Amino acid sequence: MAAIQSKPSRPSSSDDLTPAIPWWRVGWMWLVVGIPAVTVVAGVVTTVLAIQTPDPPVMRTNVEPVHLRQAIDVAEATSAAANESDAQ
Repeated sequence: MAAIQSKPSRPSSSDDLTPAIPWWRVGWMWLVVGIPAVTVVAGVVTTVLAIQTPDPPVMRTNVEPVHLRQAIDVAEATSAAANESDAQ
């Protein structure tokens, strides 16, 4: 007695009529692999630039914040106005 062979209801992947797409032509692959790769390269470039070109030291004697200078000007103007009113 011969064995009865049944055909599968759907074709297997080897019987598929559409050709396989190479991995480099799949757009999602570039999105999944490309974004982290670009991030790593940008991090390395940033680190190299930070090491090669350090910031110059800031001299505290030459730095005067603008808001401090404005506060001093206001205080001087107030005291000058008070001295003028006392003199009269």
